[in-house]
Amino acid sequence: MDLRVYWQPGCSSCLKAKEFLNTHGIAFESVNVAESPAAIAELQRLGARTVPVVSDGQRFIMAQDLAELAGFVGVAYRNDVLAVDVLADKLLRIVQAAQRYIAQIPDARLGTMLRGRDRSWRDLAHHVFVIPRAFVRCTAGEELTFEQFLELPAGDAGCAALAAFGHDVEALLHEWRARGPRPQTVRTFYGERSMHSVLERTVWHAGQHCRQLQDIVHRLGLQPDGPLGEAELAGLPLPQDVWDDQIEML
Repeated sequence: MDLRVYWQPGCSSCLKAKEFLNTHGIAFESVNVAESPAAIAELQRLGARTVPVVSDGQRFIMAQDLAELAGFVGVAYRNDVLAVDVLADKLLRIVQAAQRYIAQIPDARLGTMLRGRDRSWRDLAHHVFVIPRAFVRCTAGEELTFEQFLELPAGDAGCAALAAFGHDVEALLHEWRARGPRPQTVRTFYGERSMHSVLERTVWHAGQHCRQLQDIVHRLGLQPDGPLGEAELAGLPLPQDVWDDQIEML
């Protein structure tokens, strides 16, 4: 099977898809769509609107769901997904950690851009909180769309405003945990999926970007306030690398 993986720098699902294939010894051609207008045209011909996309030339999948990716390439996938309440607890810890890290970044540095990606540190911080908010909304009946993840903060948003947004999302998660019953399935831009699997993806997606905020704090010469550890990350299918393995982003 001749595979192509279409990806862009800073995309957590892209990095995880590439690592997943490498771990299973599956060769693929790596295509960074941020550097290739031709690759974007190829995605449009396939009918794909987002990355990561894995294609064998005839078929493709939007590789957001790791179990679906495993099935596409014909390998077994783990089935030891953490319980919903455990995942919810981890998500809260991640959102709280992101608020702490944002408070450590000087306002004047928030406009710093990541290399190879049209994303600033400010955008990254905001994105961590957009991810769980989108999940809560989809459990209330909305479709989870890719466009929700593209939301940007105000261009002059400082650390206090970003942390306040995080605090609001934390409160939203507490409300979500207190409500019931939860839907068995939710609608997403990559198809209808079990709520459980989308929650797991939400947690590790937000967790991966929170790891990046933690690394930014570390590179500023500071000790991250409450480093992410076992309580927050154990049992999640996170990428091994914090940043993309094919491009220097900081």
